[in-house]
Amino acid sequence: MQASHTLWEYAEYTSRVRKYAKRLPVSEAVEKAITECINKGILKEFLERNRAEAKNVSIYEYDQDKHIRQEREAAWEKGKKEGLAEGERAGEIKKMKDLIQKKLAKQKSPAAIAAELEENESVILQLIDELEHSDLAK
Repeated sequence: MQASHTLWEYAEYTSRVRKYAKRLPVSEAVEKAITECINKGILKEFLERNRAEAKNVSIYEYDQDKHIRQEREAAWEKGKKEGLAEGERAGEIKKMKDLIQKKLAKQKSPAAIAAELEENESVILQLIDELEHSDLAK
């Protein structure tokens, strides 16, 4: 039961730090939360004995949490951009394959198709190969 109460007190303390950090610098938010918790009897003895250490650890942990969140957000944005670029490229390739199919149906050579689409002939040959393999799979 005591451990459960201590966990509640710690959760209450961290909640106050987060609340104050929304409008104050982290060090001020931590100091305000420590003072308020001591006054309300939350982790009172521990915070009175270990105030400086608790403050330093809280600032570090809060900054670390914030850093991790920022890293996740940055990674998400990067992945989103990469996914959009990949989708865009896939759309371009599909469009090019459709054009190649139309030109092949008109009996155009790979060299002529490459010239008309302003693309390297090796790229056109690779796409023709992919089209032939996808037709075989059907």
